[in-house]
Amino acid sequence: MMENGKKYLRRIMLVAMAFLLCTVCSMETKSAKAASRPTVRVTKRTKKEATIKISKSKATGYQVYLSASKHGSYKLLMATRTQYYKITGLKANKTYYVKVRGYRTRGYRISRGKYSKAVKINIYKKAAKKSTKKTTTTTNTTTESLTEATTAALNSINTERQNRGLTALTSDAALCKAADTRAQELAQSFGHTRPDGREFQTVLEDASYDCEYATEDIYTGTTNLEEVLTKAMTDVNRAENIFSSEVKKIAVGYCYNEATATGYWAILITE
Repeated sequence: MMENGKKYLRRIMLVAMAFLLCTVCSMETKSAKAASRPTVRVTKRTKKEATIKISKSKATGYQVYLSASKHGSYKLLMATRTQYYKITGLKANKTYYVKVRGYRTRGYRISRGKYSKAVKINIYKKAAKKSTKKTTTTTNTTTESLTEATTAALNSINTERQNRGLTALTSDAALCKAADTRAQELAQSFGHTRPDGREFQTVLEDASYDCEYATEDIYTGTTNLEEVLTKAMTDVNRAENIFSSEVKKIAVGYCYNEATATGYWAILITE
């Protein structure tokens, strides 16, 4: 009887160990959830190098691809786990295109997300030497050419930028016009895609506003500009845009929808 009891106990232990092993293997073989689609922009270009910044997303890391043609063949350069990546070995007089996709890992499994849109790396242009002569210049950043919302936003944001040792932002009539257009469009379709299906950046082209980089923050649910600016300057991701040392101009558009009794705000920030 004692021997039969020992055999029965060993069988139970073997079954338990087998069940535990199957559970662990099942966990290891589950595929990792696909990484979200990132965005990428070029922050610096030198003769032989270019630095890109990848948007934060839920990813283990990012794969960086480079091509000499927007619709050509892209070559995998390297995988990185940081937001900034330096591309080396470039030719000064040659244009390139870069795109990125995120990946996530689970055990020995890897799941890759969608590619970002291809971003152009312009040819290297040597910066012009600054003249030592004092000159008088004029700017189209006048109170008359700016919307009331943009003027108020500049005062508030530039005060905080000055406290952080950053240069003041400016604006102009064309950028204000684009921001107002986007606010009106948000009342029709709230999102970074315009009602006609185009991306928000195309509003700048429609306003004949030329820039290499633009970002958009959108808000609704309030008619108070101070509430909007507070969110813009305290939210981690939004504040990164406003307090970047690389941006130069900003405009705020506003639209009130009487049917829904709701305000819509669009903040355009450009280099």
